[in-house]
Amino acid sequence: MIYLVWFGIMGLISLVLVMIFHTRKKPHFKIIWLLPDESIHETTVQSIDEIIPLLHSVQRISIHNLSYRYRESELMIDEDGFSLAVSLK
Repeated sequence: MIYLVWFGIMGLISLVLVMIFHTRKKPHFKIIWLLPDESIHETTVQSIDEIIPLLHSVQRISIHNLSYRYRESELMIDEDGFSLAVSLK
């Protein structure tokens, strides 16, 4: 009986550790918002799939209480991984 409890506790600890390390390894994609005044605002998302449909479906994007329109986007690849540059007008 003690062995079953011990194995159960160890299994639960292992599961928690796997979940912690799995969430840490999730890739984050950096979004670089290029504003018309040439300033830059950066955010991150879990998946590019979250942001692409939104860019094409909304009329305006508000950053720091100012509204902009989507102009174009560019996928950037460097030593840090992938990022998406989004130009606004």
